[in-house]
Amino acid sequence: MGTEQRQAPQTQVVPVRARLAGWLLRVLSPSAAPSGTDNGRSLVLLAETKGTRALLTGDIEAAGEQELLGAEALAKGVDILKVAHHGSQTSSAAVFLRAVRPRLAVISVGAGNAFGHPHAAVLARLRSAGAPTLRTDLAGEVVVSILGGGSLRVTAPGAPR
Repeated sequence: MGTEQRQAPQTQVVPVRARLAGWLLRVLSPSAAPSGTDNGRSLVLLAETKGTRALLTGDIEAAGEQELLGAEALAKGVDILKVAHHGSQTSSAAVFLRAVRPRLAVISVGAGNAFGHPHAAVLARLRSAGAPTLRTDLAGEVVVSILGGGSLRVTAPGAPR
């Protein structure tokens, strides 16, 4: 058999903004020409409702965070940060946390995971940034309700599994 190489289809990249059930969703990443690891090509969303902003960072690492630093959409900071890459040491750089200024950080991470996530250095950087942090390995399911006036109600209705 021959070794044929297939050409990737041409794609057009356009900024994505969508409204869904009262939320404005903006795709901030990947960029028009994503490169690097699969983690670096993670989908990053900025979700806004009732004056509250949540940054959902997928598994981006420091290089992806660096690309986001100039994003005008992040200039106002965020209320809720879903911490990237389960709190891996390769994410949540201090410069990024200073730029986005999260009021609350949530780390989605399995209890007793083999990777040792979240990393102690990430937890220290979140503390230095003044972001109260919730972890699903300790709290189980984390539910953040957005109330009027920008206030947040946080509950943890389920124990970790």
